[in-house]
Amino acid sequence: LEHMGLHCIAQHTRAHRLGQEGIHAGLECLVLLVEQRARGERDDRDLLAAVHCADHAGGLEAVHGGHVQVHQDQIDALAALWASIAGRFTRMGDAGAGLAAKMINQLIVGCGNAVLAEAHALAAAAGIEAERLPDCLAGGHADSELLRQIYPRMAARDFAPRGYARQLLKDLEAVNAFAGSLKTPTPMLAQAQTLFRWAIQKGFAELDTSAIVRIYDNNSIQEET
Repeated sequence: LEHMGLHCIAQHTRAHRLGQEGIHAGLECLVLLVEQRARGERDDRDLLAAVHCADHAGGLEAVHGGHVQVHQDQIDALAALWASIAGRFTRMGDAGAGLAAKMINQLIVGCGNAVLAEAHALAAAAGIEAERLPDCLAGGHADSELLRQIYPRMAARDFAPRGYARQLLKDLEAVNAFAGSLKTPTPMLAQAQTLFRWAIQKGFAELDTSAIVRIYDNNSIQEET
């Protein structure tokens, strides 16, 4: 990665990021700004529009006020970088597209956890061997990584955190804000948010995301509704 740059940005101010001690400093070859963070898509576009790329002759080329396009040759130039940080790389569009895809990922994961908890509760109520459901449904349309990884934790009551329930709720809140900015209705998201808020209220914040199944313990949903 001798001629490639990865600039990870956390909670720094815009002035620091764009100032002489920030991105402007130390660029000697063509680099792309590759940003990894969980903030707003429009904020991503604003930053990328302010600082697009550097070249050998002229230093930083500023692009203000427009939509930043990412060209395929720029993507290809960072092939070694993608291989080092991800098992799979898919270009989804120009600046901000990756964050949109991430929001959709969290929508699917959050709603998926909620649906699996409901499925486990229904299986238990039906008196079937609930822990065998992933084997029963393997290869069908209901099969998924979530069914194979999250559901068994629910069945085994294994809530040691691989990811925290509070973190997934935070992600769902971010998706809700993102969808709201696009005026896109997300009724399933709203339901998942409610269930995870319920789980946090019940004290499951520091448990695994699969602990959402515990809101079904002792008919607690029926009692509180």
